[in-house]
Amino acid sequence: MRLMEVRTIRAWHYTRLTDAEVGILRQGGIYPSSLDTIQSRFAAQVAAGTFSQEVTDRLFADSPYQSDQLDSRSNKFWMVSHPVDVEDGGVELLLEIWGGQSAYFWQRDAALQDMLKQIGRPRVLEIAMPLVHSRHGYSAAEAVVATYGRMLGCRPDKHVFDLYTHQPLGPEHVLVVHSEGESNFGVVARGYPAGFVDVNLGRWDEE
Repeated sequence: MRLMEVRTIRAWHYTRLTDAEVGILRQGGIYPSSLDTIQSRFAAQVAAGTFSQEVTDRLFADSPYQSDQLDSRSNKFWMVSHPVDVEDGGVELLLEIWGGQSAYFWQRDAALQDMLKQIGRPRVLEIAMPLVHSRHGYSAAEAVVATYGRMLGCRPDKHVFDLYTHQPLGPEHVLVVHSEGESNFGVVARGYPAGFVDVNLGRWDEE
């Protein structure tokens, strides 16, 4: 664990972004979520003419950040340690609906949901994540030990884990932005990155 806490690992973030947001990400890097960042995202869409201030007010009022979840959600930018197939149900809504959980998680208005689905494109961010900015050194150590175990012929779980940064990450940490329609997007976790094998696929069928 001590060895991993000072290392940088590759992590993955599944989202839906506009081209303008991708440009901002590449220039300014990553910022953990907060009320300010959410309001800024909504305001940018108002300025772009995507939706009205009235819609912004509704989305903001319905956001889980306007509840007792504020503290648990704030100042975190979430990722996953291993690539996930873009057709996996666990990332489906993240790719399908713009704004992340801050916009859609508690949104029950079907018209607003449909509107959010029309904004931007699905993206997978490939991120260089310094574990010093997280609290997940132990989980990373488990994943490394599991990989070593497989080299010895053992069959441990792959130890996939969610992690977050509580600090901003500069643009140099955004390794690749994979967008829907590009060659690598549809094969993330199924051929990209090169050499990646999901060791959990089929293992339960075999046993």
